[in-house]
Amino acid sequence: MACACLISILVAPYDARDPNGRRDVKQPPPANPATDYLDSIGYHLMYRWQYRNQGGTESLVGACTVNVSGVNPVNNAAYQAGVRYFQLKKTAPGDPYALFDSTTFSPDANNPATGLNRWLPSAAVDNQGTNLLLGNGTGSGSARTNQWREPVGRLSILGDRSHRRLYFLDHKPIFERADRQPI
Repeated sequence: MACACLISILVAPYDARDPNGRRDVKQPPPANPATDYLDSIGYHLMYRWQYRNQGGTESLVGACTVNVSGVNPVNNAAYQAGVRYFQLKKTAPGDPYALFDSTTFSPDANNPATGLNRWLPSAAVDNQGTNLLLGNGTGSGSARTNQWREPVGRLSILGDRSHRRLYFLDHKPIFERADRQPI
């Protein structure tokens, strides 16, 4: 008989708050800045969990939208969306999943007035289970940026977690990250 058990997995802190209502992500002109916003839907995964099984090591990868404004988003002017990915792994069929990797991506965080909103993320790992690709949509009230942005990825060198970095597709490092990097 299968167990329908819930487990808790500790992750690095992040800010899940968003403004009340469904008006979070700013829209560019000709949108009305007083009324035209989109819901970041930060309380849901934006894309399905990706499952991989590499020789008995099972992996789940997911992503969601989080607040990266650095302040309590009491209204949409104080909100900035960023994307957070996470990867869970287990090495044996009876073992519980454990956090393997997670981080928040938003190179221009702490800038709710003019910073880019990154939302609607999806994350996936390759057939080796070590290289990760993260994509997201963007939105801004100041420029026509509502588009699917250039994906970023985590490249693992021979599976050594100390060499992980997020890269744009041109393979230039965005930032180096520690094992538990909070936003």
